[in-house]
Amino acid sequence: GGEMGDQLPRFKAAAVQMAAAWLDREATTEKVCRLIADAAAQGVSLAVFPEVIIPGTPHWIWTEPEKYEYYVELFKNSVEAGSQTESRLLEATKRAGIYTVVGVHEREGKTLYNTMLFLGRDGRLLGRHRKLIGTMAEKTIWGQGDGSTLVVYDTEVGRLGGRICGENLDNLARYALAIQGEDVHAAIYVAGAARRGPSWNRGLEAAAVYHALTTQCFVICAQAVASPREIEACGLAGPGGWSAIVAPDGQLIAGPLVGEEGMVIAEIDLEQAI
Repeated sequence: GGEMGDQLPRFKAAAVQMAAAWLDREATTEKVCRLIADAAAQGVSLAVFPEVIIPGTPHWIWTEPEKYEYYVELFKNSVEAGSQTESRLLEATKRAGIYTVVGVHEREGKTLYNTMLFLGRDGRLLGRHRKLIGTMAEKTIWGQGDGSTLVVYDTEVGRLGGRICGENLDNLARYALAIQGEDVHAAIYVAGAARRGPSWNRGLEAAAVYHALTTQCFVICAQAVASPREIEACGLAGPGGWSAIVAPDGQLIAGPLVGEEGMVIAEIDLEQAI
């Protein structure tokens, strides 16, 4: 008796829409660790956090590029590989027993990178991906990644991959994941809607739906929201936000959450991604 053939994973995933403790690495890391625990308490097996959430969106590069004092704060609050911040994230992930994807400003030497960390539920780093090339003004603050990190990780929640912001519009970068049999895709974004409004979110939704349909995978789309401090300091329109989970048929199975912090949670059944 019993079912024949392979059993594919079924699990809960979360897109975490949060505001950074802006330009404060320690306070933001503390908040991310707390939310990792919160996700696990809700039965989540994979939690995806926004782009460069530690220590937050560098809004000024688009509006006031000569705010040099902000660059200094950002540099001092960025995350080095093997640092205490990375260790804290890995510990929180291990304690929660879940997979997490977290966007950080990574610092190596004098260069900053826009990096996504893939953290295993056993507290080991699966790997890191540096954004291949900054979008427009982002080139002024981030160095370039390279093709060595265009990989998909084999995990207990399926073959996990991800891309950062504008990379989700890059067809060759998406294709690199698709041909590796990606099942679950983490699409992470800065607090862009806070500055650009609803039209920005239209792009996110289009990219998420298209990737889900064309690669037959689940897309977990996590955007940051702007904190009151960011809104005031950078003259933003509001908190922004748009986070959702998209199934392989293009349907939104959770979200969208707009305009506030929160977690968007959905049941993922990888049989639907065949």
